[in-house]
Amino acid sequence: MRVKICGLTSIENVRAVVDAAPDAIGLVLAASPRQVSMALAARLLAEIPSGIEKVAVFREPAPGVLAEVIRLPFDTVQAWSSWDARALPETMAFLPAFSDRLDLQRCVEAYVRCRPISGLGQILVDGAGGGGLGERVVVDRARDVSSQWPTVLAGGLSPENVAGAIRRIHPNAVDVSSGVESSPGVKDLARVHAFIGAARGI
Repeated sequence: MRVKICGLTSIENVRAVVDAAPDAIGLVLAASPRQVSMALAARLLAEIPSGIEKVAVFREPAPGVLAEVIRLPFDTVQAWSSWDARALPETMAFLPAFSDRLDLQRCVEAYVRCRPISGLGQILVDGAGGGGLGERVVVDRARDVSSQWPTVLAGGLSPENVAGAIRRIHPNAVDVSSGVESSPGVKDLARVHAFIGAARGI
């Protein structure tokens, strides 16, 4: 099971989380208690080895901000599915995010119809409130989506519930931020290790 740890804000935290060997690390560049500046993002990225996917997390990046991101060594941009990702270079992946809602499956289907399957990659399904709020998805809706498309599951995950969520929803990857924190943007390393262990069945 792939694991993404999101919302890191310091070099010390990045170094410690890297030692826990996640598959991806997300840096939040949108307005948030976990937001980092471009200058700090550059310093944090320098601490992440090439084997870990580096994700720039937005809601909808403005053109000027996106130009700065493209100059940094990010692998992937995550943003709401409503954002037009055609501005990304071919070397960067796009992870479209969907908030859980009654018509979740219809929204994903409409999105997929506009894109070739070969270029879709993964989608991210988050709680109804959006990223960083810790709201859980509705299991049946998320499971219906993950049964059809490669899905990164986010929203309200923690070391205590991630294994059960994986068993019920069958995502391709899981994404956590507030569920492994001691305060916004500060990761609790014991919880990070516990989350990764639970997600991978260790």
